[in-house]
Amino acid sequence: VFNVSMPPEYVLKKTAPGLLAWQGDRIQPVEVMTAKSKAVEFTTLAEALGANATEVGERMAKVRPSVRVNTTVEATLVEALVDPAEKGLDTYQFEFVSDFIHELKLYALLKAEGQNYLCSVNLRTPALLWEDRQEKFRGIMASLTPLEAQPNRTSSA
Repeated sequence: VFNVSMPPEYVLKKTAPGLLAWQGDRIQPVEVMTAKSKAVEFTTLAEALGANATEVGERMAKVRPSVRVNTTVEATLVEALVDPAEKGLDTYQFEFVSDFIHELKLYALLKAEGQNYLCSVNLRTPALLWEDRQEKFRGIMASLTPLEAQPNRTSSA
């Protein structure tokens, strides 16, 4: 459904239908990157997640994954962007920070083979490493490229 470019030093740790997971820094077990896609009936992110990206991000910030498996923590929404790479795609990008984790999360509603797919890319690192990682993480997010041509969602009518 889409491609996303991970740095060569990131190791692909898991593959499953609709899921890829990479480990960044091998010493930091919470530095994990994922790319997911699943077929959905929704035709827009507004339908799937909500029309106001900031409200969606604030809702998501309340239940971010924690450093312990199967636990959640409340985080702060730092930023919510619509079509951050300005590619005309139906995308939302969120930046979250908690005591231990700094995270970028991107959602896209993409069309492929006549179906709609809710896609996500999630990049997490320990909060203390964010300054060193943020430029690389933003580059990864900007690399998201659909495999098929998409309607321009941000052009004016």
